[in-house]
Amino acid sequence: MSADPFDGYYLRTDHGVLPIVAVFIGPRGSGKTTLAAKCIPQMVGNADQIECAGFGSPAIADMLNVPWHQLDATTSAHQEEAAAYFRAIEKRDDQFILVLDDSDAAWPNLTSRYVALAEFVRNNRAYGQGAVLICHGPGDVNKGIIRNAQVTFWACQSEANSIDYVRRYMKADWPLAEYRIRSLPRYTFAVWAPEMQGKAKYAGECWVENGEICFAPRNQESPSAEPPPQSESEPETPAGAETAEGATAASPTSTGRDTAASVTPRSASASSAFTKRGSGTGSASKEPPR
Repeated sequence: MSADPFDGYYLRTDHGVLPIVAVFIGPRGSGKTTLAAKCIPQMVGNADQIECAGFGSPAIADMLNVPWHQLDATTSAHQEEAAAYFRAIEKRDDQFILVLDDSDAAWPNLTSRYVALAEFVRNNRAYGQGAVLICHGPGDVNKGIIRNAQVTFWACQSEANSIDYVRRYMKADWPLAEYRIRSLPRYTFAVWAPEMQGKAKYAGECWVENGEICFAPRNQESPSAEPPPQSESEPETPAGAETAEGATAASPTSTGRDTAASVTPRSASASSAFTKRGSGTGSASKEPPR
C-alpha cells in the first residue's frame, strides 16, 4: 500500500484541487495545525486556490504563506459578518480549498447564521471545491459535517464527548477505536477515512517528523498498538475483533518518533508548505505544534 493518507481518492480536478472534506481534530498542542499545513499542499496545487480563514490565531496562514481572513463570533454583529463571509464562499463557482481554523467558534449556538457554511461543506465536491476544518473536538463542529467528511485526523482524546463520538460512529468498524484514540502518542493522528474506496475505514496513523508527513498504513503496526491483556474480570474481546490497530507508538511525551521500517516519509517537494509569493523560502517552521 502506498504510504499516503490520501491514497484511494480520485485525483485532483483539472484546476489542481482535490475536492474532499478533511477535518483535523485535537486539543491545543496536539500538532493538528502543523499536520494540516503539511497535508493541504497535497490537496491543492496552487497557493492562490486556498481561502484561509478562522476565529483565532493566523498560524495556519503563516505556515502556508497565504492571506488570512480574520473572523469573529463574539457579538451578534460579528457573527453576521462571519455569516456574510460564508454566504459569499458558498456562492463561489471557482475551484479552491476553504481552510477554516478554530472552526469550533463557528458554531456558538448552531444558529441558522452558519447554514451557508454547512451547505458549502456538504455540496462542495460537485463544484470541485474542498474544505479543511481544524477544531478541538467532534462536539465543536456540526456533527453532520464530520460524518460527511471524507477523511478525519484524530489526535489523542480523553474528553467524554469525544470518546462518546468514537463509540457511536467509529467503534463498530474499528473495534479498538476507543482504546487507540485514548492512547495515541503526542503529535500522532489516527486516519479515519469512511469513503476510501475498497479499504477499511481506519486507514492507519500519521505524524510530522523533520518537516515530513510520515504515514503508517493499517495492518503495518507494531505490538505496542495492541491494548493490554484483559483480566478475568474484564469482558472478552468480541469474536472477530482486530488485534492491532495503529503505528509504532512512541512515548506520549516525546516530540519526535522512531519510525518503523514500513513507514515512508513524504518527499520534501510534496509535503513542504507553499513558497511565499515574492519570497524564496517558506515559513512552515515558524509556529510550534498546536
